[in-house]
Amino acid sequence: MLVQLAEPIWRSFGIRIPITEKTVQKLIDKHVSRRPFFMDVVVTFEQNFIRLSGKFSGVKVTVEIVPLVVYRGTVYIWIRKVRPINWNWLLSKLLKRYSYLELQGQLLMVDLHQIKAISGYPVGLRKTFEMKHNKLWVGM
Repeated sequence: MLVQLAEPIWRSFGIRIPITEKTVQKLIDKHVSRRPFFMDVVVTFEQNFIRLSGKFSGVKVTVEIVPLVVYRGTVYIWIRKVRPINWNWLLSKLLKRYSYLELQGQLLMVDLHQIKAISGYPVGLRKTFEMKHNKLWVGM
């Protein structure tokens, strides 16, 4: 549904950079897994989505996401599936800890301007994402 709406945008960009599962795993290991409330986070690229599995505050969690687009410094991510089903508990923990996260239905918005680690990098007006051949392709 959301993926189909974003597809025409993907095609309008000429430069596309592939990001591998291994690269994302290294970023997660360096910046996320060392936090005490995230543990053993594993990234898996599937055909049309990214699966994040691990422990959050001691509870096993699996989240399937589809990155859609970056527009004006905000990343839009469709949350495809969350396990365990206690979605409200997970969200309350995440949204309280991170002011740069906002949720509307199944659409998670990440405001890159509020993240100190990347605040010095230009995030541009618009970038797109596509899952293809077990890579995340970023259109610029």
